[in-house]
Amino acid sequence: MSDRLAKSKRSTLTSAVDLLLKNPKYLFQRINHYGIGRLILERTKFHPTVFSISLTVLRVTKIFLDPLEYIQRRKLAKIIVKDSNFRNRVLIDTGYAMFPPGTFEAVENILPIANSIYEKFLEKHPSGRKGQSGYSSLLTTSPQSGVGPERTDLRAYPEFQTLAHYKPFLEIACDYLGEFPILAAIDLQVVSPNPSNQSDSFELERGPKDFHIDSGGKGGNCLKCFIALEDVDQDNGGTIVLNRASSRKLAKEIGYRQGRIPDEIIFREPWRQQLTHLYTLAGGVYFLDSYKTFHCGTRATNRPRILINLMYASKYLAGESELQRNRYDFDHRAAKAEPYGRFLFNL
Repeated sequence: MSDRLAKSKRSTLTSAVDLLLKNPKYLFQRINHYGIGRLILERTKFHPTVFSISLTVLRVTKIFLDPLEYIQRRKLAKIIVKDSNFRNRVLIDTGYAMFPPGTFEAVENILPIANSIYEKFLEKHPSGRKGQSGYSSLLTTSPQSGVGPERTDLRAYPEFQTLAHYKPFLEIACDYLGEFPILAAIDLQVVSPNPSNQSDSFELERGPKDFHIDSGGKGGNCLKCFIALEDVDQDNGGTIVLNRASSRKLAKEIGYRQGRIPDEIIFREPWRQQLTHLYTLAGGVYFLDSYKTFHCGTRATNRPRILINLMYASKYLAGESELQRNRYDFDHRAAKAEPYGRFLFNL
């Protein structure tokens, strides 16, 4: 058995080398598609010490290669939050914050458009409200050829690009991150209900529905913004989060590096009493630092959860974002016309 396994590994390695020799462009295609940081992390993720070192080295290297813009982004963040009414709304020791419906004018404007997109999705996928466990990204489309990565094209949804520029959102992100962010990712996402037999156990296919910290907690700085199209409650399951300070303590206690953890680790005292379910009415908004908090997605069995998701992140993430991997398109002219568009879209 071991001989066959060793032979299989040699065969795989030989095939990879042979492919590179025959097609050198393949390496550059993979770097362009995944990002060099993501490729390095993918190759080191099963070696905790090396993985942790790689995360730090990648971030420091990216700042070192672009120190002037790093300083500029930090100065710009201070200017933007100086007179903001949204300072200290997402606290460093908490890592999340919730805002009731009616707080943000831009949300009231985007909801009818997002609901229209969702209704069209249901027309094509009538089982969308009762389907198997999974995620549907409604602003993302597969290439017509069926070959290559899926892409989000904001040129088809200009209102979402405008939403990303919304000043209160930028103020909250700048205040929390301490630097002006890039729009790392954006989408309108439907999370289908779980089959009831998957609600209470740790299983391979549940993925983000088990507790985890994105990128092991050292991938960089980010703040995600979620806007609820429908009520988020026990029937469709709000995100469950452990605050940032407690997440740091728990990670240290269990020697956490990356990946998902079983429920019994976190559903015990003192951590259990510190868990928060991010429930909200339709139109409510919550911000979450998924890189610094233990959290899990919906585990509901009754209704899907429909959210607009914007990810504001440091330009200097260890693993390149969707924007940096050129995985979504946007209107460059409209971006440049906005006061901070060049920084937000990394132009």
